[in-house]
Amino acid sequence: MKDLQELQALHLKSTRNLVKLGACGGAPANRSKWNVPVSEFAQLTHNPIRAIVEGLKIVPNPEKPLIALSIGDPTTFGNLKPAPQVIDAIRKVVKEGSKNGYGPSNGFPEARQAVAEYVAHQGPVSANDVIL
Repeated sequence: MKDLQELQALHLKSTRNLVKLGACGGAPANRSKWNVPVSEFAQLTHNPIRAIVEGLKIVPNPEKPLIALSIGDPTTFGNLKPAPQVIDAIRKVVKEGSKNGYGPSNGFPEARQAVAEYVAHQGPVSANDVIL
C-alpha cells in the first residue's frame, strides 16, 4: 500500500508540474478562463508505467542515434508514408469541403459494403451486418 501511495504522490507531482508548464512544452498554462479544480478522484489516478519511466535516469549514448518509440505514430519520422493516391484523395475531399462533419454512426455504406465483401469467404455477411 505504501508503494502505491508513493507512486500516486509521484504521479500527482508530475501532473501538477505539467499543468504549471502547460501541455506544449514550457509556456505557463493559461488557467484564468478555465479555472476548474481537479477532483479528488482525478488526483488519485495514476499510471504506474509513467511513474516508473519518469523516475528513470538514462544518459543517452551520443554515438548512437535516438530511436523514439514513445510517440505511438510510426509516420512521425517519415516512415510508412501513405501512397500518393491516398494523399491525392485526401486533398480532393478537403478541397470539396463536403466531408467535414461526422460520418454515419454505423459507418459509411461504401465502407460497410467493402468490409462485408472482404469477410464474405467466412460466411454470408451483408453491409447491414457490419458496423464500423
